[in-house]
Amino acid sequence: MRKTNNPFLVLCTLVALLLGGALPVLAEEAVYRIGYPNETDSLSPLAAYSAYAGDLFKLIYDPLIGVADDLSAVGKAAESWKISEDGLTWTFTIRKGLTWSDGKPLTAEDVKFSYELYLSAGLGYSSQLAGIKEVRLVDADTVEMLTEAPKANMLQISAPILPKHVWETLSKEELATFPNKAPVGSGPFIVEEWKEKDSLVLRANKNYYGGAPKIDKLIFILFANKDAMVQAIKTGEIDAALDINPNQVETLRNDPNIEVLHSDERSFTELGFNCWQSEKSKGNKLLLDKRIRQAMDYALDKKKLVNFSKMGSASPGTTLIPPSQPDWHYKVPESALRAFSPEKAKALLDEAGYAVGKDGIRQDKDGTRLSFRFAILSNYDHYVKSSQLMKKMFADVGIEVNIEIMDEGVLIDLMGGGSADFDLFIWGWTSNLDPSYILSVMLTSEIGNMSDCFYSNPEYDALYEKQATAVDLAERKRIVGQMQAILYEDAPYVIMYYNKVYEAYRTDKYTNFVRVPAENGPLFYFAQNATSLVKLEPKK
Repeated sequence: MRKTNNPFLVLCTLVALLLGGALPVLAEEAVYRIGYPNETDSLSPLAAYSAYAGDLFKLIYDPLIGVADDLSAVGKAAESWKISEDGLTWTFTIRKGLTWSDGKPLTAEDVKFSYELYLSAGLGYSSQLAGIKEVRLVDADTVEMLTEAPKANMLQISAPILPKHVWETLSKEELATFPNKAPVGSGPFIVEEWKEKDSLVLRANKNYYGGAPKIDKLIFILFANKDAMVQAIKTGEIDAALDINPNQVETLRNDPNIEVLHSDERSFTELGFNCWQSEKSKGNKLLLDKRIRQAMDYALDKKKLVNFSKMGSASPGTTLIPPSQPDWHYKVPESALRAFSPEKAKALLDEAGYAVGKDGIRQDKDGTRLSFRFAILSNYDHYVKSSQLMKKMFADVGIEVNIEIMDEGVLIDLMGGGSADFDLFIWGWTSNLDPSYILSVMLTSEIGNMSDCFYSNPEYDALYEKQATAVDLAERKRIVGQMQAILYEDAPYVIMYYNKVYEAYRTDKYTNFVRVPAENGPLFYFAQNATSLVKLEPKK
């Protein structure tokens, strides 16, 4: 038996013996462990690029307005709001008594500072705030937003409110690189420790206005290998596993203490092209011809990619907004659909003047071969698998791609630095409930920020501004559909597939698992809000 010198335990023992009672039972911490396959790139809302970061921000920060369990708008930092008759002034009343995790009060001044910071820096969530021309501080509990025109997505802005006393000390140059490894937040959880490439530890915010989470700690554990992650949930080393492979589902469902959920993501995986028309671009200029991009779409057998790379856990893609968002997804008319057809790909390239060379690779009239660098991120196994098939599919129509395996940081560096030193890549996006965010990625103004294909189309840009002020839902849907039709025609992205996700969780130690939305939403993976982790509680 191990000795203890804990004076508290010794005192409790003596008191219990003297009073003839039993020894006190010290409550054990409720620690929930989640295995996940990919790590966030940053904990800064102004620098983060990955969808995983967005999941974490819902836990450690509150926005002004959030998403309720039924997907309606619900007040978070804001207790209430109202809009002027002309639709140009929004007034938000901030909850009284809110505090930051360092104990300082959260006020309307933090809201004003946060929105102005996003807008002036042009980073992070800035595109969601487009159209806000002024933020006025009315008093410590009230802030006004003045817009240039009615703003259709004002209540869908998910930008985290940031503490002015932390962020005001940073220069504009520092904002883009500030790691924010110990965030001061206002959400239901507080970051305790982040070990990069290993784990992220959060603890419950006992002072959270909506009620403290029922668990004491939440630990995200990074698994580079999904087989190891599945083994860990089977042995009880972790309590949940995110984004497991379809071929791992059956073995987990055979365990009476493990449940597996399946849901459609609001995400897609795309083949992206360097479309930057600037002389600064180091991308292959042949890719500026959309006929090559369209031909590569025809050349892709997307069903084969889904079955081989995703083991059936996806569906072939077409347009920017996934069908899991039926209000906004644009269905391409049959007459315009680029279904798999190597023959149509060849005919299109022939018509465009790209003749097949002696080596089987097509070339332009100057003899420049259609040979492109193909950046593949090593931490996504389905990207690697897809690239091998795609190389053969492209070769079948006379296009050569040279696969370059790299990590995410390398690709981000190649896209940055003002030179766009890449040709093709596979990557993905997760969209918000409101379409503005994912649509904004393709704006000319996002070149050098969120745009990874450096696409520009003035007609598209103008329609974006139009949909942002369309308060009539039917009209806005029409405009959003028109925008997706433009993108489909121009093909800066070829949407390879829409993702589906499997999550596994143990049921022997915890209870009160909540899906959002209840009928088909996820528990934890790309969740709409923090409900599932706030309401989760240990079994009695």
